[in-house]
Amino acid sequence: MGNCCPDKNTKQTNKKKKFEERGLINETLLESDFEESNKEPIRILLLGAGESGKTTFFKQMKLLQEDDFSQDEKLVYKTLIRKECVSAMNILILNAKRLNYNIEKIEEANLILNSKKTTPWSKEIGLALIALWKDDAIHQTFGCKNKKFHLGDSVGFFFNNLDDITQADYLPSNEDILRCRTTTISVDEADFQLENYNFKLIDVGGQRNERKKWSYCYDQISSVIFFVSLVGYSQVLFEDNATNRMEESLALFRDVVKSPYFIQSLIVVYLNKKDLFKNLINEVELSTCFPEYKGGSNYENAIEYIEEKFKNIGKPIQDGNKSDILTFPTCALDTEEIRDLTTLTLGKVINNDFYDLGLL
Repeated sequence: MGNCCPDKNTKQTNKKKKFEERGLINETLLESDFEESNKEPIRILLLGAGESGKTTFFKQMKLLQEDDFSQDEKLVYKTLIRKECVSAMNILILNAKRLNYNIEKIEEANLILNSKKTTPWSKEIGLALIALWKDDAIHQTFGCKNKKFHLGDSVGFFFNNLDDITQADYLPSNEDILRCRTTTISVDEADFQLENYNFKLIDVGGQRNERKKWSYCYDQISSVIFFVSLVGYSQVLFEDNATNRMEESLALFRDVVKSPYFIQSLIVVYLNKKDLFKNLINEVELSTCFPEYKGGSNYENAIEYIEEKFKNIGKPIQDGNKSDILTFPTCALDTEEIRDLTTLTLGKVINNDFYDLGLL
């Protein structure tokens, strides 16, 4: 059986032929209005484990193009955010009982525990959430998250804004929508333009049961942006409640780098949630995940160490190739930072395509 993946020379020849057919290759290409001729979108694939920030980044790209979410989208997220609050409080109540913390708001706790995913939102549910968030036992339990059980990174943010979220006329802000945890269970695509270049962004689910869909998106990928949750070093997977999230990301990244589909693709690593990591590193040492790490709680040392972990995976594969793997610490919730980082990244993607054509 032949190799299902075209080799480097075949891919480059096909790409040159494609550009020639479109009349894009000439001696003044780099000075010409190549942007206006770039009708076929440059395909960028977003990969990474669950809750690494891929979908948040995907939402940011929509914001950068449209400036705001539509009214219909806000109404959908209004429901999702409220469901996330009920689900998170349910987890806190159950774990408070498991940890033998005495909840005072028994009636409110029972109301939340008896609420199903299909239970419609009510004023009573909203008031119960507000009351429970003021309960000392719930706050004690919340302080144990990620050590004793898993809870989403933005749960505290939403609970601190329950007075707004429970209002009848509540509509989520852009920040609310960016923070809302939505599991990607299909392949989402978005077309956007930057400096007259057309791009297609492809977001796929990061949970283990969703990864079998990844290979269907591998065709003609110019760049892979791989997302890593920096705080994952102190967390376990939602899927098995045992595997360390950072170790899972490293293993997953190794598979991506070794894939023959991405020999010509620019691979970029976004080390996400740096804002949370900066606080967490003072509470939980990186050596809990990497015993050989000796940098203590210094933020810069810890970031550099994790960057090297991912770059070292790429070196045996990238050796002799055009560039090393790029790494960028980031916060996917920071719209301005994402705008600047996206411009930088996409510029490198374009240069990478030029390199494949032998033009750089």
